[in-house]
Amino acid sequence: MNVRFASRLITALVVTVISFIPRPALATDTLCDASFQDCRAPLIQLIRQENVRIDVAFWFMEDSRFSAEIIRRWQAGVPVRVIIDQRAFPALGGDHPVDAQIVQTLVNAGIPIRQRSLNNPYILHWKTMIFQGQNTVEFSGANYSPTAFVPQDPYRDYEDEAIYFTDDASIDSRVAPTTGGRTLRACSIPGTLMSTAQRCVPSTFAGMSSRCGDRPTFFIA
Repeated sequence: MNVRFASRLITALVVTVISFIPRPALATDTLCDASFQDCRAPLIQLIRQENVRIDVAFWFMEDSRFSAEIIRRWQAGVPVRVIIDQRAFPALGGDHPVDAQIVQTLVNAGIPIRQRSLNNPYILHWKTMIFQGQNTVEFSGANYSPTAFVPQDPYRDYEDEAIYFTDDASIDSRVAPTTGGRTLRACSIPGTLMSTAQRCVPSTFAGMSSRCGDRPTFFIA
């Protein structure tokens, strides 16, 4: 065996061994530009693919495509938890009537919801969905409206939003625990936004149950 052939053989063996050494997976980060990209489609796909749990928080949701897919996953047995702020409703001074209608569909479906405390001077301004089974977080400044995620006319008629998707574990672990501030905790009367006994708890998905006895868990001031 000559020296040149031996050198090549050793190099090939080293490369083969290295290829079998476990390496940490690189995080996937995607910044979707709603001025020209369809950012709704990948989010809908994440909802449809989730089989472990979906956590959602928003100021308002006016696109029923999102709520319909979330309800389908809930009906398929996937746990869902939602944090909202009723101050977006017209009844409490907001200007988002469709949001009130969509939240009502979530309530009617029996999905557990926490309500941002009305005693908190700051609105719930988080807009995020957390997909536990896919280790993925979507968050941005965009509310879940029909026009925020998709341009009506690319570069001409659009909302200036950037939608961030990531499976970076360090970011996932920071987004998931809390939305800050306080919420009020209660068991809801099914099909309504009314509630029974209330107590103030941190605005967090942690410790938020999927059920409250045989009723949904709903949080309201």
